[in-house]
Amino acid sequence: MIDKAEFPGITTRSQFASHLEDVVAHGERRSLSSGRTAYWRDGTIVIRNPKAADGGTAFRTTDGYDYFLNVP
Repeated sequence: MIDKAEFPGITTRSQFASHLEDVVAHGERRSLSSGRTAYWRDGTIVIRNPKAADGGTAFRTTDGYDYFLNVP
């Protein structure tokens, strides 16, 4: 994620962690299937999955907010 410059302005793991914490704390929230939760803020999507070993995923998508609204 840092090497690919997917998150402009974020160059360290610490910055990435802070960004994700901000999305979860202040972003829009949706409950998903299988106990997952999606969060959206300023182009970033965080999907928390308590059943996944890594806890979930975070990314930016070209479909933006529409993607967030349609995550199954």
